[in-house]
Amino acid sequence: MFNGVSSRWCCWFSVVLAVCLFGCGPEYPDTYKVSGKVTVGGQPASNVYVVFIPEEGRMGTGKTDENGDYKLTTFNKGDGAVPGEHTVTISNPDNSEGTGNAGSAPIPPEYATRQTSTIKKTVENSSNTINIEL
Repeated sequence: MFNGVSSRWCCWFSVVLAVCLFGCGPEYPDTYKVSGKVTVGGQPASNVYVVFIPEEGRMGTGKTDENGDYKLTTFNKGDGAVPGEHTVTISNPDNSEGTGNAGSAPIPPEYATRQTSTIKKTVENSSNTINIEL
């Protein structure tokens, strides 16, 4: 009888332990979809990096397509960004300072870093379309 109780207890303990260790994924803060278009002087800025940097928390990142359209990712592909105020940086992947040609539109260097960018955008607790004109 002792072996039967001990085996059942071990089996249940193993199941509970497995659920606790493997059944629970990481918990991320809420994110909200963010997409939009980046243009410079009315021309689409293709193949540039778009980064939304919140006051606290993890940044959301994306890259524009040939039409200047982007979608942000923070934790999982396309999940958006955390809500709140963000400083936005735009940079050319071929030049970390953001100068040069981004598709058909040059990216001014002041938008390349958090310290110099003057772009501020708010991510709302809903789906967000945020267009950026440089």
